This record gives sequence, structure tokens and C-alpha cells, in this order.
Amino acid sequence: MLNLLVACVLTPASAAADESSVIWKIGQSDNVYEDFAIPGEYQAYTTKFPADVVFRVGRDQPQTSWPFIHPGPDDTWAGSRAHTFRIVFDLDQPVDGFPFLVIDLVDTQGGSPPQLEVNVNGASARVPTPRGAGDASLTQPSAGREHVVRLPIAPTLLRQGENTIELKTAAGSWVLYDSLRLEQVGEVEMKSALRAEAEPLVRKSPGGPLQQVRIHMDVCGPAGQVELSVGGTSYRQAVPERRLGTATVVLSIPPVAEPTRATVTLRAAAQTLQGTVELR
Repeated sequence: MLNLLVACVLTPASAAADESSVIWKIGQSDNVYEDFAIPGEYQAYTTKFPADVVFRVGRDQPQTSWPFIHPGPDDTWAGSRAHTFRIVFDLDQPVDGFPFLVIDLVDTQGGSPPQLEVNVNGASARVPTPRGAGDASLTQPSAGREHVVRLPIAPTLLRQGENTIELKTAAGSWVLYDSLRLEQVGEVEMKSALRAEAEPLVRKSPGGPLQQVRIHMDVCGPAGQVELSVGGTSYRQAVPERRLGTATVVLSIPPVAEPTRATVTLRAAAQTLQGTVELR
């Protein structure tokens, strides 16, 4: 028995690019927000950015056009509404490799951590964030609790010419930015894109006891298939094409009698990504 949980897909580890390369970046990953606008002055947001943010890569500067803080609907001082930050950028040619949007945060609000909604050229995904360290980081970045979001994007979602990425605080309170970047990676880095874990507990079902195996795919791309091989038995599930975000597939299998190493294989087109999971 197999269930597809999250609406995204695998793409196996094969690409022309062998090394990570940055397509663009906003700010520096240094755990401070001094290279952004209004650093440490969150009260100035509504005055300096009354219409939220539109940032054109290659033209605008983070020090004047990207605020250090992104307020959410729970922030009364920012109008108690969702705020959308838009990044507009041009690509001279299609992406050669596997793209990722990396959002490096100095901190998130501790009492009401936000949910970010990311939209890339019309495809969207919700990204929850963990509870941060507290309000002291609003003026002291060293008091923050860093969190990094690494969101996979299907290569076909990015196009030659103008592209748009929107970040919206759909729920909760604020985040504080350290940096943002769009990068592409190749085969060497993609070997860590498949993660698998087995639940230690066995669940009851009408057909007998079952153990759940969760397979996480930190890469997007074309439709494919996931296969879990345990001994001489294989469990398969088709995975549809998805374009943005991490995918999680859950496979429910009969529990093993003793610790067993199983092979997980994901195939899309002519490419293959493989990993292992320990079943107990």
C-alpha cells in the first residue's frame, strides 16, 4: 500500500553542471542583516515600504530596496496583513542543472513563526518555519536562531528571459533575512537529494501489521517512479510531475523480522537516484 503525501516530485541525480553555481544573490550569508534596508528598525517598515517590495536583480541594491524584516499577518505594527516581496530577474539561457532557492534567515518570530508562500512563475508552495529565538533579534542579529530554507525548483519552471519569484508571509509573524540566492547544482551535490526514514512503530491494518517508510525528495522535475526493494520484494509507486518544493512519499510495507537494509530507487526519464534505509 502506497500513499503520495506532498505535491512535488523527484528528479534523479544527473546534470550537466558538476559544481554549485549562484545565479543571483541578495545579501551576504553572514548571520547579520546590516546589508539590508532599515536594519534593526522594524518600525520604519510601513514608512519605507508602504507598497511592500519589488526587487529587480541587477538594478536594485539590498541596502535600499530589500528590508531586513518581512512582516506577517500577526504583526499589528505592519497592518495585520500578508506582505508580498517580489524578485524579478532575467535569464540569458535556460538553467543547466538543478535549481534551488535558498532563503537564509537570521531569525523567525518565536511566538508565532510564519508560513511562507513561495511562488515561482505561477507555481506555489507553502514553507513552514520553526520558532525563533525571540524579539531580541529585532535589534541584535546575534540573538537570532538561524534557519535556512532550501527549496527545489523544476528546471523547466525557469525560463529564458524574465522570471518572477514571490515570497509572502501567508500566516504568522515576521522573519529576518540574512541572504537569498538562486543557485543551480549538478550531479555531485545531488547525491544528498534523497532521504529515507522508517518509522520504528508498527501500525495495525485490516490486512495485517504494516511499517511506514518515508522517502523525501529534495529535488523537482519530470514524472517518475519510486521503488523500495526489501530482499526479493519490490514496492512501487508512480510519482507525477511537480514543479516546486520537497516531495514525501510514504510506503506501507509488512514489517521485517530483523534489521534489514532496503534500497530506495527513484527514476525519472532516463535518470536514476538511489539510496538506502534501515528497517527494524
